[in-house]
This record gives sequence, C-alpha cells and structure tokens, in this order.
Amino acid sequence: MSKARRKNIPIIPKSCVCEIPTAYQQTLSNKRFLLMDYYLKRAKERVVIFSSDQQLNLLFNSDVIFIDGTFSAAPENFDQVFLIHVQQFNQGLPVVFGLLPNRRTTTYMDLFKRLKEEAIAINKVFEPKQVVSDFESALVSAFPNASHTGCNFHFVQAVHWNITKLGLASAYTHDESIRGQCRQLMALSLMPIAEVEKQFKHIHALASPSFDDLFVYFERQWINACVRLSLWNANESDHRTNNIAEAYNRRFGTRIMKKHLNFWSFIQLIQDERLRFEHIIIQLASGASGSKP
Repeated sequence: MSKARRKNIPIIPKSCVCEIPTAYQQTLSNKRFLLMDYYLKRAKERVVIFSSDQQLNLLFNSDVIFIDGTFSAAPENFDQVFLIHVQQFNQGLPVVFGLLPNRRTTTYMDLFKRLKEEAIAINKVFEPKQVVSDFESALVSAFPNASHTGCNFHFVQAVHWNITKLGLASAYTHDESIRGQCRQLMALSLMPIAEVEKQFKHIHALASPSFDDLFVYFERQWINACVRLSLWNANESDHRTNNIAEAYNRRFGTRIMKKHLNFWSFIQLIQDERLRFEHIIIQLASGASGSKP
C-alpha cells in the first residue's frame, strides 16, 4: 500500500462488523495477506487472521513455533492480538498475525483446525514438534503430539504484572530487599524442577508479611498446578530458543503498545512487519546475518 493510499484511512468501526477494503487485505506489494475472516456468535465476535503465502510455508515447515497473545494493546472490539512466530537462523520471524475476540479454548481450537486445513490445501502438514507459548492449556489439546514449554518471558511478565495488581509496585521499585525477594520468585523457573517447591517455601519464610498475597498467588498459579510445573520451568529448556522468543515478543509488544492501535492502524503495522519479514528472509538467503529480532 503506497503512502498516498495509506492516508485514505477508513472510518474507525464502532463494532467488529465492517468491511475490510482491498488495500487492507493485501501486503504492501499487493499480494494476498488476509488469510481468515469469520464471525462467532451471530456476528457478535470476529476472528481476523493475516499471513502471506511465504509466511505460511515457513510456518508449516517449522518444527518449533512460538505463540503469543497480547491483551492490553488489542484494538477496540477485540480481546487480543494473536501472534505466531518461528525461528530461522537465530531470528524470530512472524508468520501469523491475528485479532481474536476472546480467550476461550473453543476459539483457539477452531483457529488451529483452520490452520491445519490451510496446510492440507497446499500438501503440507501443520504439526510442530515443539510449541512455546504463554501457558494456554488449549494449545496442548490442539497439538497433543508436541512438547509444550512456556516462554520464560511470559512467566516473568505474569509475576511482575501481579506485583503491580496487588499494589506492591512501589515497594518493588524503591526497596532493594523486597525487589530481591521478588526476583528470587521469578528465578524459580531456572531451578531444577525437584528443587522448586523447597526453594519457594524457603523464600516465603524469609519474605516480608506485606507480600503474603503475592506468595498466595504464586503458590496457587505456579506451584499447585494451575499451570503445571513442567510447563513453566525453563531449567532444561533451550535458553537460546527462549531468548529468541523473548526478543521478538519485546520488540513487537513495544511497537503495538506505543501505537494505541485502532483496527486500521493495526493492519498497517502488521503490513510493515510483513515487509520487514520479507527483507530479513532475503538477507538470510544471501548469507547476511539479518537485523535484530
């Protein structure tokens, strides 16, 4: 889409029901980009997924995929920005961008079913060997034969978010001792699984009573199997893989958080991301190291 065409931004929709103009269905080189566009609940909820042919081929040829959902930056009328990226020559490359209306297991399962059908249509199979995600249990059901691990970035992010939610952010920022205790909690993901529960109790015993609510949350969410320990523990994971996931999540997350996106500006942003993807692929194919994730 040329700069002149991008200035002609459509009216921002007041609901999820709107027509997507052709220029927003295509890449900046005028190739198909909109992959799926369908409604749930009699047009009250909408799923919109973008991926180019080149990105789909890379997705279906990848043994390891990274799945991420960002909630706070989703455009109005949607619940989350959904992203799949893969690892190529130590680069995190985005292959699927989407907007989802909710976090229901049935929504995820339906999306992955449709992606598997897209793979079959081009004589490929969408069955990754490893799925790195933000602890969504639906992914285990969607890919039962894959090994599932949580991204350490999402684990630390979740703990930090609850520090803020519980009103402890000021103490965390200004009290070095309390900040150290919180970081010890975050570091539990890097310990051998057999030592995690014992070390958690040790940290709790030495912690300030004002942080009891944080330890209650942590024990319920991470120790007592709301998210099973083997999923979030990164002690035996490929740290290089985790670092690649974290680098791209940080970069993309920073971009969408800065933009205060509406529906159209989100599509413009991912059109730019797809163009960047194409440039990196060309660089990698020519033997260059590529830009940073």
